[in-house]
Amino acid sequence: MAASPVADSVRAALSRAVLKPLADRVARPLLELRLRGSMRTQVLGLDLVVPPGVFHPGFFFSSTALARLLQRRTLAGLHVLDLGTGSGILALVAARKGALVTAVDINPAAVEAARENASRNGVAIHALVSDQFDAIDARKFDLIVVNPPYFEGDPRDAVAQAWLAGTGMTYFKRLFAALKPRVASTETLIILADNCDLRAIQRCAADEGLALGLVHSEHVLWEEQLIYRVVEARDGR
Repeated sequence: MAASPVADSVRAALSRAVLKPLADRVARPLLELRLRGSMRTQVLGLDLVVPPGVFHPGFFFSSTALARLLQRRTLAGLHVLDLGTGSGILALVAARKGALVTAVDINPAAVEAARENASRNGVAIHALVSDQFDAIDARKFDLIVVNPPYFEGDPRDAVAQAWLAGTGMTYFKRLFAALKPRVASTETLIILADNCDLRAIQRCAADEGLALGLVHSEHVLWEEQLIYRVVEARDGR
């Protein structure tokens, strides 16, 4: 029997009330110690090596949730941009589906990891260091996928830029300004979570005449993963 919306809501609330505090107190410190060295992991049939300081798709939920959605898409022959590639998992899933993939990250260690993981899994991607679109110029893409930093705060280094979007969500202000001229011709998917400041991010989009349309959501432990399509805002929104 399918779970009711009320049951789903109760389960999600209990997860946030019980599992997240437990993770913060116990699991997270242990995880931080474990992530100080390179780790090899299997995710969605991909063999990945994740070096220190690079977003780990086996321990954090957002990359894998978006990757599962990409697995269900027809991508053969499409030009895909993975913006903020981390370990390269999204780029590799798209390339495995036949896409022509460009993967960028501000963190050089992430870009190198994405290149090595592509070679390890027998797929071809073009990976380069770039702060958002800075090194991409006016290249056109059919699909852009973004797993952004979505917590407010100023990052002190390239590693923290995987988590922190700056004071006033400056990451999203730059992102939506760059996406605005592309939205009409390019599909953009962005993944967020219910524990970030969704309203602040939506305001950043609205300031550029854009909106976020929910495409898919899934509950993983204490978080609700939310995948949005970036679209032109309707009149009056």
